[in-house]
Amino acid sequence: PGRIVKIEIPSLKRVADLELGQYEDKVLCGARFEDYGIFGTGTSPGMLTKVELKSMTKVASLEFIDGEDRPASIVIFGRYAFIGFGSAWAEGTTSVVKVDLDRMVRV
Repeated sequence: PGRIVKIEIPSLKRVADLELGQYEDKVLCGARFEDYGIFGTGTSPGMLTKVELKSMTKVASLEFIDGEDRPASIVIFGRYAFIGFGSAWAEGTTSVVKVDLDRMVRV
């Protein structure tokens, strides 16, 4: 399973961590949304995991559809995340998915 590590700034001291679930491997990208961290896993299909940062508690997750593998980037705009997938860059079949972060659903 993947692991989210919280560090103190500027000392870079490790202060907390969270081990993700069995199928939430290889955290590839992340972004901050209000009091939450939004993390994409390098799985097939990809997953998006929402973590409350103060308590380091997983609060929600979203599994993408087949072909939306290994989310490579997250851009937050308002209450939405735009997730970029690098599933098959060589074949030119990349995609972007919009997610409502309050409800953790595709829109």
